[in-house]
Amino acid sequence: MAKYYWLKLQADFFETEEIKIIESMPNGFIYSNFYLKLLCKSLKTEGRLMFKDIIPYTPDMLANITGVPVDTVRVALDLFIKLGLMQKLDDGALYMLAVQEMTGASTKWAEYKKNQRLKNKEKLALENKEQKVVENKEQNKSVGEPLDNVQKEIGHKLDNVQNNIGHSLDNVHQEKEIESEIDKESYSHSHNIYIIKNLFESFGVNFSKKHSDYVSELLKKNSVTFWVNHFTKQYEILKNNPAVKNVPAVFSKHLFAGTCELDPMISQKEKKWEKQKETEKNIENVSDSIIEIFTSLPEEKQEEIENKILETSEDKTMLLQFKKNASFVYYKMISQKIREILEQEKLIE
Repeated sequence: MAKYYWLKLQADFFETEEIKIIESMPNGFIYSNFYLKLLCKSLKTEGRLMFKDIIPYTPDMLANITGVPVDTVRVALDLFIKLGLMQKLDDGALYMLAVQEMTGASTKWAEYKKNQRLKNKEKLALENKEQKVVENKEQNKSVGEPLDNVQKEIGHKLDNVQNNIGHSLDNVHQEKEIESEIDKESYSHSHNIYIIKNLFESFGVNFSKKHSDYVSELLKKNSVTFWVNHFTKQYEILKNNPAVKNVPAVFSKHLFAGTCELDPMISQKEKKWEKQKETEKNIENVSDSIIEIFTSLPEEKQEEIENKILETSEDKTMLLQFKKNASFVYYKMISQKIREILEQEKLIE
């Protein structure tokens, strides 16, 4: 495979219609910068964007290697394809169409597409030729002499023999097709394990038979793309965690345990949320306790405290409405004010 290390960036590159359209959009300059990064990234692989020439780059993977937010990456890729700057190949790889022109060389994939178009033309020409031959045979048959009885009888017997042979061959073909499907499935599974093996080795993980067997079971539950994304995210989390000294070892430990390292940011948010829930729960308990103390006071005292609260409240009408229709909610709403008054009057500590 030929490798290139430079691009021929023409002087009017930023004046082309495609780039002008890109840069006229919100985040347009980010898109054009991202486009240049992809061109450079695809140089050594003749325009194809494939990790280790095996795994198609996902938006998450491209976001990680280019430093562009993943949502921006998704929008940009869709835009590049629509503008004819990029093409998605049958194997899932993204192909940068401008690489051939910018390196001054015909890439393997451009040649492949060219040869494919030539083959299609040749196939069409051959089909047209065969059609003419069939038409000529039909014409000759319509004007030819009819077969005599002996030829018809022989032809009839030959047809029966051919039909019998045909049925036998059909059965053989069906068996071969089933075997072929099994072989294809087996190959696909092995290929997927090979993809994961290369991914693990890029992480520094020694892909043992134990790894292979475990991954084989995982691939029965989800696609290889799902696991590539999952393992890549897991590796990035571990790599960015200063507390993890041996990333490959911890990665394997989580793999076999069926666990995963939590994103520190998500973990912090969860802890904050738990703390908030605990605080709310404590406040709720205090509120219930205050209401219990309040309702144990003489009715005159309760009325006095309520009047103080209502007189200073800007939502007096609303509070009275709640008291009438939902007294429990009403006392919950004024429980903090009740507590302040009880503390002022030394009725509670």
